[in-house]
Amino acid sequence: GKLNLLFGLNGSAILFLFGYLITLQNTPVFHPDHLANLLEKITHYQEVIISEIQEKPNSRKFELQLESIHQHHKTHCVRIRAQSLLLLSEGYTRT
Repeated sequence: GKLNLLFGLNGSAILFLFGYLITLQNTPVFHPDHLANLLEKITHYQEVIISEIQEKPNSRKFELQLESIHQHHKTHCVRIRAQSLLLLSEGYTRT
C-alpha cells in the first residue's frame, strides 16, 4: 500500500533526476566550448559546408561547420562546438 507508493514516487523522482542530468550533459549549448558561451561579441564568422546541398523547388538545405570567428578586428581559429543547418528560400542568389 503506502510503502509501494513511497517507493514508486521515489523511484520516479530518481529516474526523472537522472534523465534531466543526462540531458544537461548531452546538450551542446551547456558545454563551455559552445559558441553561445563566448564572452566577447562576434563580428562575423566563417563556416564550411559539410553536407550535400539538398535542392528542392523553392529552397536549399545544407549543414555547416564553424571554422573561425572574428571578434573586434581579430581572427580566432578557436575550438568550439557549433554546427548549423541552413535553409535558403527561393530568393537566395549565390555569390
